Amino acid sequence: MGRPQLRNAEVVGHWKRLFEKARPQRLDSFSVQRGSFPANVEISHLSPLTILCGNNGTGKSSLLALMAATLWGSRDHLPAHLHEGTAILRTATPKEAAQLSIDLADGLVAGGPPSFTETIMVDASSDARASRQALSFEENLAEYVEQFGAREFPSGQLELIRYVTRKDYRRVAVYELERRSENPEEAVSEEALSETTPYFVIETPDGVAYDSLSMGLGELAALTLLWRLFQAPPGSLLLIEEPEAHVSPASQAALLNVIARVASERSLTSIVSTHSVEMLQKVPVSAVRVLEVMGIDVNVRAPRNLEEARVLLGLPARPAALVIVEDRLAQVVLHELLSLSGELAGLGVQISWAGSVENVKRAVDSCNSLSPRQPAVGVLDGDQRNLGGTRLCLPGDTSPEEELMAALASKPRLASRTLGRADSEIRTALSSVAGQDPHEAWHELVQRLALNSESLARLSVRVWLTTPGVRGALRTLIAGIRREIG
Repeated sequence: MGRPQLRNAEVVGHWKRLFEKARPQRLDSFSVQRGSFPANVEISHLSPLTILCGNNGTGKSSLLALMAATLWGSRDHLPAHLHEGTAILRTATPKEAAQLSIDLADGLVAGGPPSFTETIMVDASSDARASRQALSFEENLAEYVEQFGAREFPSGQLELIRYVTRKDYRRVAVYELERRSENPEEAVSEEALSETTPYFVIETPDGVAYDSLSMGLGELAALTLLWRLFQAPPGSLLLIEEPEAHVSPASQAALLNVIARVASERSLTSIVSTHSVEMLQKVPVSAVRVLEVMGIDVNVRAPRNLEEARVLLGLPARPAALVIVEDRLAQVVLHELLSLSGELAGLGVQISWAGSVENVKRAVDSCNSLSPRQPAVGVLDGDQRNLGGTRLCLPGDTSPEEELMAALASKPRLASRTLGRADSEIRTALSSVAGQDPHEAWHELVQRLALNSESLARLSVRVWLTTPGVRGALRTLIAGIRREIG
């Protein structure tokens, strides 16, 4: 079947509709006044999907729990250290604004009622661990689950599950079990479990079957979050805690795309806490809030751009785009070409390699689908230039190894000065590898000249740049990269 992908235009469309579509209710702001951490917090101008981003210990989990307590009108699920102060949530409908508050000391609620159909708290990582532990207590699990019957995810939801998990499932079924705890002293607290415990059964295209107890925790957490998402009634509020836990960066981006799709279709409002920078790439910067600890207070910052958000999180600035080449040597060559031309910093790109021509194409398509705001462009070796179609290639008409070795052979004196080797030594080494496969010849040349591959490549590029036509081809390549990344 192959791994499904959402088309880039489809992804962009979901995000656009999510933030532009009129909805029956809106979450405006949330504030907390307390005498201890987290104290004096104000989160304003909330969006249909808001990202609360912060390092560990900035109060993300506590704020989501306090928001849930306000909407549920109960502090029962809160830890004792949060039983103090006041939490206030402001919502609006097309007709009126509303305010709902809870006294965290005595649990008294004022104002309301909330305008959301349902408030759903999702901590998929904790829920996955808790459900696995609860299921492990069942001595006869197969007999127990059969009481409830399996429900298969329909084809549309199955495609989205495969897209997020990056696995090729034939079918995914869920048994929605009644929550029970026969070993309360050992079991995870009931607050960590949803009203029902999901038990997933997977079947792969080759007939292999496995379940919640035998799959990886990341796969189980992703399935748990998607199961909760697909169940959310229209007009609900989702409070999602760190959906990236145990999930790969590619799956994180895909997961956020699916959240945006379902939220736009069902008019859901979502507040997502995270410390994953990958999550920030998907949403408009106006929807990002960065939390900083200031004593016992939590300062909420609205960054002007993603680079500022990364700085607030103590991270280096992210490259504006990805350039993906065939292999490690091509990566070194292109990096050196751009550095020597003075264009590397101006382009603001990160250069990665994929291993083959086909892998470059797949990687570019995948990156542009998952993170359209950080474009990816492929640059192939020069020997791919004449295969037809529009493509960006390194200078020359042969592989980088052949181009560099030809440059060394054509300019022995310059090569001698640049490599720090006698020209006779370079000629002998080149003569000994003549006629071999270019990749094998390059590795043998590295050994004969007693240099590592990266150093030899960087030095050889300096010689190659003096070859007629190379600088012009490089200018054409740079213009093409600029055009592709916008």
